[in-house]
Amino acid sequence: MGDVLSIIRVMPTGTDVDMKKLAEEIKHKFNPRVIDEKPIAFGINCLIVKFVRPDKEGGTDAIEDAMRKMHGVESVEVTGVTLIS
Repeated sequence: MGDVLSIIRVMPTGTDVDMKKLAEEIKHKFNPRVIDEKPIAFGINCLIVKFVRPDKEGGTDAIEDAMRKMHGVESVEVTGVTLIS
């Protein structure tokens, strides 16, 4: 078994969400490899969160559910999963 790269898009509830604060909270709670902020449209940005985890740990359901419960998060979507080693 190898490692799996999971890419998750986190959408905010609106333009008033402090994306840097949200990114720091995600970093603190979930310890992702990388968090990037990406513009979407009309002043709304999303966070692209990348995790590398051992394949044996299973899917990202628990992480997704926990992120959905965070203040300022509208939606969470897995946009990519790939075996990297």
